[in-house]
Amino acid sequence: MKHILIVPVIAAGFWLSGAQAADTSQAVIEALNEAGYAQVRDVKMDDGLWEAEVGGADGRWHDLNVVPGTGEILDPMSKTPIKTAVEIATQLEAAGYTQVHGLDLDEAVWEVDAVSPDGSKVDLRINGFDGRILVTESDG
Repeated sequence: MKHILIVPVIAAGFWLSGAQAADTSQAVIEALNEAGYAQVRDVKMDDGLWEAEVGGADGRWHDLNVVPGTGEILDPMSKTPIKTAVEIATQLEAAGYTQVHGLDLDEAVWEVDAVSPDGSKVDLRINGFDGRILVTESDG
C-alpha cells in the first residue's frame, strides 16, 4: 500500500487554503508550488491519498503525501517527529481497534491492518505525525 500526504518543507501537518482542496493532480501541483516546492513530478492518487515526488533544495527527490479534500501536506523530510509503531498501535487500541498488526511506515503515513470497533477488518492509513486515521478501507 502506498499513501500520499503532503507537508511543506518547513513543517509537517501544513494545511493548504480551502481554495486548494487537492482534488485534482493539477490542484496538488499548484498547492505544492504555493507551499514552496518548486519541483513537483509524478503526482498520482494511490490508496486514498495523493502521492507526489518533490525536489529538495539539495537537488535530491523524495516522496510525500497530500490528503484529498483538505490539502494537508505530509512530508517525511520535515523536522516533525514521526510516531513509532508502538505509539500508533497504542492509540488505535485506545480507540477500540483490536488485532492491530502489519504496521508499515510509508513516507510519513502508517499503513495498518486491524479490526475496527464494529468488528470489521480494515486497512488504515494514518498520519504519522499525529496518529489521525486518514483513510479506512474494508479488508474483507
